Amino acid sequence: MNAGETLKAFAETFFTRVCPQLLRDREAAVRALGGSVAFRIRGSSEWLIDYADAQVRRGEGADAELDIELDASDFERLVRGRLDLDEAMAAGRLQLKGQQSLFGRVGLAFSPV
Repeated sequence: MNAGETLKAFAETFFTRVCPQLLRDREAAVRALGGSVAFRIRGSSEWLIDYADAQVRRGEGADAELDIELDASDFERLVRGRLDLDEAMAAGRLQLKGQQSLFGRVGLAFSPV
């Protein structure tokens, strides 16, 4: 498996295993916040985190309140807390569209309990 495939597999594992478990573990807090965030991982996949339903779905981000677009390597750094957000946004590697205030909610689905 090359580096690109490894990063795509990381995103797949995160959205199919890790994120759903984190949402279940924090279901009451997540549902209370509400909102929806789409992740478009360039060259890989699209995912929707629906905080109101505490669920993750593949490829359903058309109606998301916040759209986050980045490549797989930056996604991996974001999840691990190693992405310099200001630098990535200034360089155009991280793009936010929609209600940017929802970006703070992303941590509920990313950080370990």
